[in-house]
Amino acid sequence: MIMLRLIEKASDVRQHFSEFIDTVVRDRPGFLTRNRDILATLNLEHVQVLLELLQFRANIRQNEHGAYVGTLQEIHDIVTTGTTEEEVIADLASNLTEYAEEYLTNNFRLYFTPLP
Repeated sequence: MIMLRLIEKASDVRQHFSEFIDTVVRDRPGFLTRNRDILATLNLEHVQVLLELLQFRANIRQNEHGAYVGTLQEIHDIVTTGTTEEEVIADLASNLTEYAEEYLTNNFRLYFTPLP
């Protein structure tokens, strides 16, 4: 687990909240505890670096009518069609963004499974 000395009590963070946020934004992730819960705080740049390795593989094929059909190997719910492969890739990316927003705002607790 993370080094315990980096975890701050929420009551202490409240006393220097602006400094805590400045550290997270400009320097490094922050960790705080409230009761028995531990929270990690990251700035957007840190999250982007963590997600860089996450890749989705598109499967694109041309059907008998000449249209391109695209799916994502990792998420079977996303299917799109278009007149070009580039159009299908752009639409897959757009649909993936909508899917992620829906997941985070409405379905996270339903589908999230913690690691063992």
